[in-house]
Amino acid sequence: MTDDKSTELHYRQIIKYTGLFGGIQTMNILVGLVRNKLTALLLGPLGMGLVALYQSSVKLVSDSTGLGLGMSGVREISDAYSAGDDGEVERLVKVIRSWSVVAALVGTLLCALLCKVFDSLAYSWGSHTLHFLLLSPMVGMMAITSGETAVLKATRRMKALAISSFYSVLSALVVSVPLYWFYGFRAVVPSLVLVCLAQMLAVLVPSYRAYPLRLSFKRDVLRQGVGTVRVGMAFVLAGFMCSGAEYAVRSYLNYVGSEAVVGLYNAAYMLVVTYAGMVFSAMETDYFPRLSAACLTNGRNMNDVVNRQAEVTVLLISPLTVCFVFMAPVMLPLLFSGKFMPVLPMIQVAAVSMFFRGLYLPVEYISLAKGHSRSFCFLEGINSLMMLAFVVVGYNIHSLLGAGVGLTLAAAVEVCVSFSYMRFKYNYRCSSSLVKNIALQLPLVLASLVLPFVDGSLYRSLGLFLIISSSAMSLNVLDRKTSFIDDIKRKLKKMNKRRRGDE
Repeated sequence: MTDDKSTELHYRQIIKYTGLFGGIQTMNILVGLVRNKLTALLLGPLGMGLVALYQSSVKLVSDSTGLGLGMSGVREISDAYSAGDDGEVERLVKVIRSWSVVAALVGTLLCALLCKVFDSLAYSWGSHTLHFLLLSPMVGMMAITSGETAVLKATRRMKALAISSFYSVLSALVVSVPLYWFYGFRAVVPSLVLVCLAQMLAVLVPSYRAYPLRLSFKRDVLRQGVGTVRVGMAFVLAGFMCSGAEYAVRSYLNYVGSEAVVGLYNAAYMLVVTYAGMVFSAMETDYFPRLSAACLTNGRNMNDVVNRQAEVTVLLISPLTVCFVFMAPVMLPLLFSGKFMPVLPMIQVAAVSMFFRGLYLPVEYISLAKGHSRSFCFLEGINSLMMLAFVVVGYNIHSLLGAGVGLTLAAAVEVCVSFSYMRFKYNYRCSSSLVKNIALQLPLVLASLVLPFVDGSLYRSLGLFLIISSSAMSLNVLDRKTSFIDDIKRKLKKMNKRRRGDE
């Protein structure tokens, strides 16, 4: 097979799996948006802020006690799966599941013990100790979900993972909205617990179908997973720093502002980071196992895998970012309510951070794929500290708009840090093709920052020009790499012939 043909196949694979999960994630986003719309109408900014504080507190404990099995487990099982060693895969699945149960029990107990601490840290009024105690089972369920998701990712069960992802989001809509409708604020805690339970079951079913449940808590079995846990502890530390930074931001906003301010910030964060993160998770699901396999060979192969992934991500995320900024004035009241309009400038400015995240995430996965925990922790620590510092300083300077500027600046600096570190540590080098596409797309993305400060016909003209320009450039490059437009034409012709034959 020629290099050109091999390269085209690699790009096609990236597009294929990004399209598969991107399609599912689009459905997830749509369902999630409906849920958030109804939640915003039923609870308002105050209720949204309360939900955000509860979720960030639980996530902090979950990330701190989950042993990093969601990432280290993928790497361990993926190596055995790529080698075709079914016996080793089954053994590792058993070990990962057993340690997931241990993590679940420890995490649940710790959350229950710390409920009074969380109450005093996150709230300036009222007592929420009982609420945190009732939320503690979520930590255990999240640990189980993370372990089973790792099994599906590592064994390349992409379709099953995509379907379970959709069911998870759908269950959140079906469970939470009726509870909020009938019980209002009183339903926040039971809703969060029941949604977490439904999401766990959505992953357990396909995972147990692929690998029937086998657990063992014998010393020799658990000892086999010590190496995986040791690597995973780096992810624990990284997750703690990331969740801790997010928790600190929300707690700070609650003290200097109010729960309503937290609700507004969380709405912006949800649109810009969480939903964009769903797009990036489509990348990570296929990319991480593939990069792990490439890191076992040679440096050039690793560089090629990273650069191709980064290039496709930039080409896809650039027009999406510009479109997001342009459509934000319509999306915000449509997806939440008119009460959330004060956060619009923050959303439009912070949306640009999506582009920078699309750049540094594929590169930062190098340390993960190599199992170099210290490198990963170093980068995550810098990222978390910068996010916390930039957002807090930005909010003090210009309220929520300043917080949005802080999110974007933190992401931009992270690009410089991660690219420099990976070049120094792993001899990673950007391809000329990646540099060229960044140079073409970045000015268009940055130009979209003008949109929040203009209106009327200028807003519409400039916005449409940027969207069309960015989309045209991306489509042109992707077509040259994969010939996907010709593929679409051929499929349409086949469908047309079949339709005529049926007639």
